[in-house]
Amino acid sequence: MLPFLFLIFVVMTIHEEQVLAYLECIRRNLSVINYDALVREIGRLVPHLPFSEPKLQHLNNEAEQYSDLNKVYRSRVNKFQSNRSTSKLPFNRLDEIGLVPISERSKIGRGRCNKPGEAMFYASFTFATAAAESLTKGLRVNEESNISYTISEWVATEQLKVALINYSIITLKEQEFYLGPKWNEKQQKEHKERVQMCLANREGEINHLVQLGYSPEFSQNIVDFFTHEFGKTLIQNSDDYKISNCFVDRIFNDRESFDAIIYPSLQFTYCRDNIVIHPKAMHKMKFSSAMFVGHHYFPAQAKTQFVPWEQRKVANEEGKILWNQFAHSDQDREEYIKSITYNFPEQYPNTSQ
Repeated sequence: MLPFLFLIFVVMTIHEEQVLAYLECIRRNLSVINYDALVREIGRLVPHLPFSEPKLQHLNNEAEQYSDLNKVYRSRVNKFQSNRSTSKLPFNRLDEIGLVPISERSKIGRGRCNKPGEAMFYASFTFATAAAESLTKGLRVNEESNISYTISEWVATEQLKVALINYSIITLKEQEFYLGPKWNEKQQKEHKERVQMCLANREGEINHLVQLGYSPEFSQNIVDFFTHEFGKTLIQNSDDYKISNCFVDRIFNDRESFDAIIYPSLQFTYCRDNIVIHPKAMHKMKFSSAMFVGHHYFPAQAKTQFVPWEQRKVANEEGKILWNQFAHSDQDREEYIKSITYNFPEQYPNTSQ
């Protein structure tokens, strides 16, 4: 009898197979499924979603893997300030670069971590990652040269309770197949470390589900399904974010103690991490400074270099950012922007040594 009992706990049950089939049906029909109905069905099918709780002492920087995090960076692509402007100038006020104010939230569309009309504080752990993440679908860096960013730095004044969405092993394998031949030794080493971290977190999440009574095969499929849905690279329309929205809602609403979620950066080819902070935890975050950043595209290598033009700019009591060179007329500011445009080489500089 013992071998038979062992198989009961290892092989998927008929019910578990039906759950996976139903989840796949939901995934294929996101455009016609009501979001509230989707949340109810996923909650009924999978009461326990897979995510980790990294061991954080506080929020600092990304130098040590989730052990010393504190600063985060939030980016906005600059816009023309008027119809006569020829250069895109940085934003001037904190309410333009912080959490979207209530009066503007009706304009918010569905994102990876937010529902329509819902404000979340998206940020990254490096300013370059933040800049890459703020590029929108319709903005092509290889054709549009007049792109710049206002990037704000925020510091946690209190400890945040953070959940971690693991890397998708499927996406990591796709990366290795398509990008691996172009990687240098350093990039190969970093990728190997990410895969090892991913596998360790994945194993922990699978074991947690097994301890709750699910079969190992079902647990593995559930972990891979939800991490891949959260980290999928092919987004055809906003409906493709419904499952990741459900994931975020469950973490923030069902477990009210969580303030933020760390997840992989897709725009930065899974090489860095982002963080999304719930509005309820923004009292734990403090604006530190702002920077004005431009970039130059190197078509031969299809790479972009982000260049800080002004850094460490604080705000006054009224929330106005004190840019050194932008205190005068639009014409003066645009002349300054032209004067700081660098003459970049045609080839991307070799920084691997």
